Amino acid sequence: MDAPFDTGCVFCRIVRGEAPAHKVHEDELTLTMMDIAPVTDGHTLVITRGHYDDMFAAPAATLQAVATTAKRVAHAIRTTLAPHGLMVFQLNGAAAGQTVFHYHLHLMPRSEGQPLALHARVPGDPSRLAELAARLAAAMDGEASPNAEQIAYWNESVGPTWVVRDELLDGQIRPLGLHALDRLALVPGERVLDVGCGCGSTTVEIARRVQPSGSVLGVDLSRPMLERARRRASEARVEGARFENADAQVHPFPPASLDVVFSRFGVMFFADPEAAFRNLRAALRPGGRLGFVCWRGIAENPWMMVPMMAAAQHLTMPPPPAPDAPGPFSLADPERVRSILERAGLVDVEIEPCDETLTIGGSGTLDQAVDFLLDVGPAARALREAADAGLRPRVAAAIRDALAPFHGPAGVRMASGSWIVSARRAANPSHV
Repeated sequence: MDAPFDTGCVFCRIVRGEAPAHKVHEDELTLTMMDIAPVTDGHTLVITRGHYDDMFAAPAATLQAVATTAKRVAHAIRTTLAPHGLMVFQLNGAAAGQTVFHYHLHLMPRSEGQPLALHARVPGDPSRLAELAARLAAAMDGEASPNAEQIAYWNESVGPTWVVRDELLDGQIRPLGLHALDRLALVPGERVLDVGCGCGSTTVEIARRVQPSGSVLGVDLSRPMLERARRRASEARVEGARFENADAQVHPFPPASLDVVFSRFGVMFFADPEAAFRNLRAALRPGGRLGFVCWRGIAENPWMMVPMMAAAQHLTMPPPPAPDAPGPFSLADPERVRSILERAGLVDVEIEPCDETLTIGGSGTLDQAVDFLLDVGPAARALREAADAGLRPRVAAAIRDALAPFHGPAGVRMASGSWIVSARRAANPSHV
């Protein structure tokens, strides 16, 4: 039997395709779409396909279907947008605030400090609504982002710490990012994507290089780091820089819209790197360039290896991950990097070693460097996972002894090994 329909109901017309909407998902009993006048970014509606004025009129099976869909949408919002919270509500009757008398459920992502509101009267930007619909649909199709574990890690575990340590971290790895940027030879007017932009230092640098008419989009999984990035760009008063909380592996970037894709240590964490680079290649115009810097193996990075071995005297270190598992050393094998990029359809792959002595944790005292390494790097992760506050002083003492030979007037200076990688999308449109 056909579902009930009301010719005067805008939601019914949307269900039948007679009115436009930014649809996310459809099934036998429900339809999910973006609210045309969103209260917050990502405000989504789950409606019944049949016309029921409110929850009192809707059959129990239909209400259950709406709840099931809403849970899937909620997971998609969480993995895609990483909001501070998610408000879910449903209104029955004008006195309760219902304005469209067709049963529907609101899912409203929320940030800390946002004023509470149920409705907005200003239509959302159509291009933004279309983008969000595509991203949520992609997340629902896969039931979760393929990088859901990394999303949780960079939002709940590491991201807030990296924000606190931002200036020290950026000072430490800035020279490596500049090497990769210099290799790309950016020019004014270019459109650039900064993958895994973190706290925004590289995005600001890129914005300066492509002005006056260029632009850069910084994307990252970590909401806390993106908040810091936006503040940094505002403080720097740069033009043409914007930021997006997005998973570059699956984000629907406009095809052939970019001149350059860049990353400073942001491409080693993809669950499926070939799929990620294929997605990034599609966003490049024909002839567009890719450049990034990634770590070589841990044995070639004493700044990580030495404190980790010192910490191992007091901690049970986790087993080393598989060589292709997401993590800082997933692209350590240059032949694997070349194979991934070529299978993703990129050409002219070049991989050059970069050996740089880094200043660890700022140019201060030995104790400052130790404190830094207790928060950042493999030893810090093992200490967090041990969840035993009593171990910290012993681990700190062991790391301090191990770093002492590297300390001098300029602070703790230790060797690092990375790859500077470049490639491009073929200029011939017939090439993959």
